[in-house]
Amino acid sequence: MRFPAPIASALRERAVCIGMVATGLVLVMGNAFGKSLWVCVFHEATGLPCPGCGLTRGLTAFARGDLPQALHWHPFTPVFAFGAVLTLVVTVLPAPQRAKVLDLIARIEARTGITFVLLIALFAFGLWRMMQGPGDF
Repeated sequence: MRFPAPIASALRERAVCIGMVATGLVLVMGNAFGKSLWVCVFHEATGLPCPGCGLTRGLTAFARGDLPQALHWHPFTPVFAFGAVLTLVVTVLPAPQRAKVLDLIARIEARTGITFVLLIALFAFGLWRMMQGPGDF
């Protein structure tokens, strides 16, 4: 069975990569300086955490080298940190090497369905956390 490769498809667009890297850096840097630059609409409306709530704080802690704190904020932090580094690498690679890396990513996604597995796991975690009610996230 072959799965779609949405990550590889998105990363093929250099402008998308630049936008994701720039946005991520701004959010993490703002958080590192004590400024929250992102308002979670879901949390504002319901008082409950969304599946991604805590990721910016987790990535900020991860960037400082504080893995326990990063995992406290969000257990998917290492996955997103890997994705951020991968996006940065793909953004700056010269075209021939970039194409090879993107083809490898597409093959991995197509063979394993890892993107969908992680997406389902993220939303399952989000649902579990919502059932716990409001709290430190």
